[in-house]
Amino acid sequence: DDLMGWTTGPNKRSSNGLYYSSWEGIRASHEGVSYPKVTERTRIALVGDSFTFADDVAYEDSWGYQLEKALGSG
Repeated sequence: DDLMGWTTGPNKRSSNGLYYSSWEGIRASHEGVSYPKVTERTRIALVGDSFTFADDVAYEDSWGYQLEKALGSG
């Protein structure tokens, strides 16, 4: 991005290979991820800056992933 220096969007991969985005433009664990529009599970959105996005670490090292593991998958 000319203003921010970075951007995320649908189905992208970072140049350093640390992160991917889903078809919806949400950080994802790997390529080809698509999140269902309707689900019976509660969802939590993490909104913030590069620390929230964890753009300098792999998905498995992000605090969002750690939160997902702590809350459980079901």
